[in-house]
Amino acid sequence: TPLPETVCLHERNANHYSVLTRGMWISLIDRAGFKIEETRAIKLQTPVGPDEYFSAICSKPNLITS
Repeated sequence: TPLPETVCLHERNANHYSVLTRGMWISLIDRAGFKIEETRAIKLQTPVGPDEYFSAICSKPNLITS
């Protein structure tokens, strides 16, 4: 997902409806019951300058009910 506050200004892009910070994504993923296995920052160089995306590999624990 694109991160806000980079030179690309994803938070102003009409096609991005929710641009969350890395911390916000981690909190949302955790509250949804997922376990974060790995996160990565994906840094790119664009014509307007450096940009950054956030990536997470997650798992959802099995729900066992009696």
